[in-house]
Amino acid sequence: MIIRAGKEHIEMLTRAAVGVLADLPNYANVVYDIEHTRHMLNIYIDLPDLAIFFKEVEGEVVGLFMGMIHPQWFTPTLEMSELMFWVRADYRTTPLAKQLIKVMEEWAIPRGAKKLFMAAGSGYETERVEKFYKRLGYTTRTVIACKGV
Repeated sequence: MIIRAGKEHIEMLTRAAVGVLADLPNYANVVYDIEHTRHMLNIYIDLPDLAIFFKEVEGEVVGLFMGMIHPQWFTPTLEMSELMFWVRADYRTTPLAKQLIKVMEEWAIPRGAKKLFMAAGSGYETERVEKFYKRLGYTTRTVIACKGV
């Protein structure tokens, strides 16, 4: 079952952040800050236009999707942007990734999102992720570049 995160899930999600950071190449040199993570999750969970959905197995998060509904600066039309999408390596051959996206779509569309933006910007198997999104009806529209400074 996919769960929408509430305050009662903050500690579990805070612990999961360690695995997320360890798994994504673009975050390889990021220093994990448990207090900052806890603080930001408290803020995010209170935002009405942001949702965190996750799957828990035996007390551990094995996949999560964080998305936000917002307008662009040039139009009031709403869109949903992925903030974080992660599935633990041993669950990547299961339907979990597709289930997380479906739940996010079912949350975002009734709230007025006219476009759903997904990214493959973590540095992890970018081509594979792009093919996965295409199978779900998404089209590639942009390139995301990252420069550490």
